[in-house]
This record gives sequence, C-alpha cells and structure tokens, in this order.
Amino acid sequence: MFVIIGILVVLGAVVGGYLMEHGNLSVLMVVIIFGAAIGSLIIAAPPKVLSMIVKSFGKLFSSRTMGKSGYLELLGLLYNIFSKIRKEGLISIEADIESPEKSPLFLKYKAVMSNHHAVSFLCDNLKVIISTNDRLMSWTT
Repeated sequence: MFVIIGILVVLGAVVGGYLMEHGNLSVLMVVIIFGAAIGSLIIAAPPKVLSMIVKSFGKLFSSRTMGKSGYLELLGLLYNIFSKIRKEGLISIEADIESPEKSPLFLKYKAVMSNHHAVSFLCDNLKVIISTNDRLMSWTT
C-alpha cells in the first residue's frame, strides 16, 4: 500500500514539475527534488517509522535548545573534567562518569545535568577514552 502511495507521490511530483516548467525553474527543482525525496521515504520506510517521523516533525521547528548559559555551563564542565584529568590522571574521573548524578563535579552544572542525553553522551565517550590502551590523551602528560 505504502509503495503504491510513494510511487504516486514521486510520479506526481515529476509530472507536476514538468507541467510547471514554463514557470519558475526553482519551483520545478523544489517540486521534483522534495517530491521525489518524500515519495522515496514513503516507499522505503515502514509505517511505524513514518508515523514517528510525522509525530516528531514539530520538534524540528521548536526552539527548545540549551541557550548561551547552558553552553557556557557545558564548557565549564568540560574545562573542569579536563583539568582534573591533567592534574590527577585519566583514571581520576572514572567515579565521576560512572555515576554523574552523585558526582560533585557534575552537580555544579544544573543546566547540563537537566539534559540526560548530553550527560549520557559525554560520559559514554569518556568511558571509551578511559577503557582504551591507546595514548588518546597524550596531551595530558
């Protein structure tokens, strides 16, 4: 069913684009490119994924970002983490990144701690750095 709908969208976009050819060329390109992309998405994606895309489409335009103060807090946290690594060694941050919700290093930064995904991303990447045997952090010595 979705394959048929997708094919109709692609064909409609291409035919519609050619019918509008006597008009503005940028409109023709927009109709063909975006129509082909949307039709291909409908063909390729399962219905569950399509519904998730439609439901989360509004999040693209929402202005729910951290803002300047949040980014400054993140930079402050990173500075303190890297300073601790430089002074005490790479292993010194292990307890902090294993449980950031209990770490005094992380708890000073409320805006960063309120973003679970950012904290998880940061801690996971620092765990990878700690667990490797390579000299990834050679600048600390």
